[in-house]
Amino acid sequence: MPDNLQRQLAQGMATRRAFGKYRGFVVDNDDPQRLARVTLRVPALLGDAETGWALPCLPCGGLANQGFFTVPPVGAQVWVEFEGGNMDFPIWTGTFWQTSGDPPSDVQDQPTTQVWRSAKGHVLL
Repeated sequence: MPDNLQRQLAQGMATRRAFGKYRGFVVDNDDPQRLARVTLRVPALLGDAETGWALPCLPCGGLANQGFFTVPPVGAQVWVEFEGGNMDFPIWTGTFWQTSGDPPSDVQDQPTTQVWRSAKGHVLL
C-alpha cells in the first residue's frame, strides 16, 4: 500500500466520527449570523463540552428571503446529527419532549391535531 494512502487512512481513523441522531440541549441561540444556528451540549458524546455553531435542518427554505425559520430556546431538547459524521459540523434537526406534559396543551386528538404554539402563546391549529 502506498505511504500516502496509509497516511490518509490513518488521518481518517484519527478523526472522531458520529453517525445517527443524538439527544442535545441548546446552550446558546444568539447566532451572530442570524442563520438559526445554536450551540449545543450533547452529553452522550461530549459530556459537558459544547459544540460549535450547529446549522438547522428545517423543512423548507434554502433560498433567499423564503422558508421556515425558527430557533429553539436555550435549554430546549433537540436532535443532533453531524454532517458526514464529522463532529466539527453539527446540525440540529428538530426537538423532542421528555414527558407527556411537555407538548402544547392544545394537542388533544392525536394524531390528527396539528398545533404550532409560540413561546408568546400564539396558537395555530
